[in-house]
Amino acid sequence: MRLNTKVLRIVLSGKNQILETNNGTFETRFLINCAGDRIAKKGGVDPKAKIVPFRGEYYELTPSKRYLVKTLIYPVPI
Repeated sequence: MRLNTKVLRIVLSGKNQILETNNGTFETRFLINCAGDRIAKKGGVDPKAKIVPFRGEYYELTPSKRYLVKTLIYPVPI
C-alpha cells in the first residue's frame, strides 16, 4: 500500500501492469482499484457505470426500460 501517491499512467506488459506514479514505478500482476473510474480508464478499462459522489446504491436499468427514468431517484423515509 502506498499513501500520498498519484497514479500517472498504467501500462499493460504481458500479464503484468506497470503503474507509473509520482513516487516511482511499480509492477504488479493484480491491481485492485478502489479509486474510481478515472483510474480504471488509465488501465484501459471503460466502465459502463459512472461513479458519482453520492452515498447510496446504484442500479443500471435494462435498455428497454431506460426511458422511464431521466433523473436521480431518492428513497422516501417511511
